[in-house]
Amino acid sequence: MRIIEILIVLVCVAFLLGNANQPMTPRWALLFAVLLAGLLALQLLFEGWRLPFVPIYMVAIAILCTAPLALRAPATAALFASVLGLGLIGIGVLVCLLLPFLELPPPTGNYALGSTVLTLPASTGPEPVVQVWYPIARTPPPQPLADLFERRRQHGWHATPDLDTRRGAPLPAGEKFPVLLYFPGWPGTGLSNLLLIRDLASHGFVVATVIYPSNSNRPMQDYTSDDSMRRSVTANDERATRNAEDGMRILDQLAHLDAQTPPGLLAGHLDLARTGALGYSFGGAVAAELSRLDARIGAAVNIDGRHWATALEHGVQKPYLFIGEPLLLPDAAALASNDPATRYEAALDQVDYRNLAVHLRENGGIQASIAGTTHANFSDGSLSSHWRRLSGGGPIDALRAHRILDAYVLAFFEQTLRGQPSLLLSGPSPEYPEVRLERFRPN
Repeated sequence: MRIIEILIVLVCVAFLLGNANQPMTPRWALLFAVLLAGLLALQLLFEGWRLPFVPIYMVAIAILCTAPLALRAPATAALFASVLGLGLIGIGVLVCLLLPFLELPPPTGNYALGSTVLTLPASTGPEPVVQVWYPIARTPPPQPLADLFERRRQHGWHATPDLDTRRGAPLPAGEKFPVLLYFPGWPGTGLSNLLLIRDLASHGFVVATVIYPSNSNRPMQDYTSDDSMRRSVTANDERATRNAEDGMRILDQLAHLDAQTPPGLLAGHLDLARTGALGYSFGGAVAAELSRLDARIGAAVNIDGRHWATALEHGVQKPYLFIGEPLLLPDAAALASNDPATRYEAALDQVDYRNLAVHLRENGGIQASIAGTTHANFSDGSLSSHWRRLSGGGPIDALRAHRILDAYVLAFFEQTLRGQPSLLLSGPSPEYPEVRLERFRPN
C-alpha cells in the first residue's frame, strides 16, 4: 500500500475504535473529519484513487458524513457501525495487498516520454483510439502543483503508472524516429504492454498504440460444438484482417501528420521508411497480418500469440521475431479430451505450432522462448499481484520476464529498423540464460 493510503487507514481505524463505545465529542469528531478530508484530497492529487481501495473509501465517506454531526447513537449502534467499518477496512487492505498498485520501473532509454491521441478519418466499424507515445528531451520543465493538478485531472484522478508522460510535449527539434504500431491482446480494449511501450519510446521509437471500444459480444472461441468452433476461427481470421487494415489507416494518418502544413506536433519527426509492427496475443497475430498487407512494415514481432488469417497459412515474409513461452505440441490425450475447451485448444495449438515451425524455416526469422513463463508473463497483468494464482504468471520472477521481453524486442527493432547488429540476437546470452533462441535463414 502507498503512504497516504496507509495514513487514511490509520485515521479511519482510530476513529472507529474511539467511537466504538460512545460517540466522540464534536471537537474530536470534527478534527478527525478535517484530517480525513485533507488526506483524501492529498491522495487524489499525489497518488490518485484506485479500485481496490473502494471499501476503505466507503468507510472514509461515511465518517465524513457522520463525524461532524457527532451523532448520539446508542452504544450498540455505535459498536455495530465500528465493527462493520473495521471489516470493510480489513477487506480493502487485503485486496490492496493482493492487487498492489502497479509501479512501473523507469524506462531504460535516454529519452523522456510524451504522448498524444490521433484522430482517424471516419470509417465503418468500431473506431479505435490511437495513442502515440514518443521520445522527448530528458529535461522536463519544473512540475509545480498546478502542473501536477492538471496531469492528474487529465487521467481522471485515477492512479496511473504513466503519469510521468507529458501529453503534447514537443519532440526534439530536427530529429526523426522510427515508427512502431502496437496491437493489444483480445479483446483489444486496453494496453497489455505499457512497460514495453514506454521502454521502446525512451529508446527513440514513436509507438502508436491501438485500443478498441468494448464491442466484443463473443468469447474468442466458442467451444459448444464443432460448427461453433469453426465459426469462431472464421471470425478471428476476419477480425485479424480488419484490425490489420486499421493499422494501414493509422500509417496513412501518420504519414499525413508527418507532412502536415502548417506543421503540427509530429510533423517532420516520423521516419516512416523504418516502420515495424508488434502485438501481444491476438495483437501479435494482427501485427503479423499487417506485415503481409502493408509493404511499409519492415519488421514484425509476435508476443506469444497465435496466427490467424493469411499469416497462419503463409507465415511472415519480413524480418520476424516470435517471442513467448516454450511451445510444446499437444499430446494425443489433449487432442482426444472429453473437455471441449482442452480438445479445441489443443487442435488450434497443433496447427499453429506446426505452421510456425514450417514458415520460420521457409521465410526465416527468430524464435525466442523464455523458460518459466506462461502467457500472462508477456503482459503487464503478471505484475498486478505477487500471488501467481491471481497474476497467472509462471515460476519466473515477473519483472525479470518483462526485462527479458523488453531487451529482445528492443534489440530486434534496433537491428532490423536501425541496422544496428545485436549480439543478443546472435545466439545464447549469458545475461539471459532463460532464453532459448533459434535463428532461421530463409530457404
